[in-house]
Amino acid sequence: MENLDLGNFSVEYYVVVYTKGSCRGNGGINAIAGIGVWFGENHSLNVQRRISGRATNHIADIQACVHAVEIAYENGIRNLKIKTDCRYVINAMNKWIHVWKTNGWKKTNTNKDVRNKEDFIELDDACQRFDVVWELVKRKENPACKLARNATSLQ
Repeated sequence: MENLDLGNFSVEYYVVVYTKGSCRGNGGINAIAGIGVWFGENHSLNVQRRISGRATNHIADIQACVHAVEIAYENGIRNLKIKTDCRYVINAMNKWIHVWKTNGWKKTNTNKDVRNKEDFIELDDACQRFDVVWELVKRKENPACKLARNATSLQ
């Protein structure tokens, strides 16, 4: 095996976690939402649980990410790659959030509050403690889906 001289490059490692939010009756009066956080097959940090408060798919997706970040932080993980099939969260965290913060959490085109503002503020605050990378995956490639679906059936 040949040694590879990386010169001044540093190698960064990320712990990978998959997240998913799910909601039965999305946004309705009797809606039930749950989250799935998947670190690995039968991993002790995996989570499936219902969320409290307003139940929508988007809120559940955001809260799944918050939960993943909190679990990572509590377990000494400082470099995290979050894989989710929620394009809304990916776009928010990679594109929109910097503009939202600059505009006081208002949308540029309407000057109205960003939808799910409180949840995004919570997620952004949690992410400030370390390095988080976001990656969009296909739903069929997201093992957290099963956990999130199961969570909507929990009592």
